[in-house]
Amino acid sequence: MNVTDRELLEGAAGACGYTYLYQKTLNPDEEYLIVKELDSKRWNPLVNLLDCAKMCVHLRIDVEWFHLSGYVLCKMGATSAVVNYSSTTGNMEEAWKQAAVEVAYRTEVGSARMHRAFPRRRDIG
Repeated sequence: MNVTDRELLEGAAGACGYTYLYQKTLNPDEEYLIVKELDSKRWNPLVNLLDCAKMCVHLRIDVEWFHLSGYVLCKMGATSAVVNYSSTTGNMEEAWKQAAVEVAYRTEVGSARMHRAFPRRRDIG
């Protein structure tokens, strides 16, 4: 299953506990979220290094670089994502942003699945 950038952004915002509104401009490559809690005009950790760094700090995402192999590993608890930067663009920043957002997204999606699989007592009809 391929995940769109929009799904990644919304999942990452959800993992951060943000209230957001998705925005897309006339430029098909330019999309972002307006985040209420940040008084942000545009939030996109896939594009903006500062947004990504703040998200990593907020969620306590660990980052490990494997320079000999050419990849970056981001992890949060048991959830992790690896992006190889040596065989793709060679851009370490892009690889880091992608891996960090994927971890935040997977954490949010996994949390939502867990809540559906194990509903709270009051949710059981």
